[in-house]
Amino acid sequence: MDARMKYAWPGNVRELENLVEMLLAYGKSPMVRLADLPERIVHDSIERKPGTLGDEVFTLKEAEKQLIINALAKSKGNKSLAAQMLGISRKSLYKKLFDYGISSD
Repeated sequence: MDARMKYAWPGNVRELENLVEMLLAYGKSPMVRLADLPERIVHDSIERKPGTLGDEVFTLKEAEKQLIINALAKSKGNKSLAAQMLGISRKSLYKKLFDYGISSD
């Protein structure tokens, strides 16, 4: 359901109707699994995970800052874990937090 909700549906209702018909005709079980959906729908739901930069263009500094913010969010503020996730030392993380003006709270 999550993948279907995240998909943009550029074909609007017709595209949704066609998907439902296809799933009814070719579905192998009464439940719709992620594997049953067309690749374009699955790809759109996976492509925009939180923490990814997607197709946007950032400077290296902007991208690094965003990655640090995302790592801190994912680690629930645990700086040691965030540094480990980023592959840097805790000391380096603290320096980058200061340099980028990221609140350490």
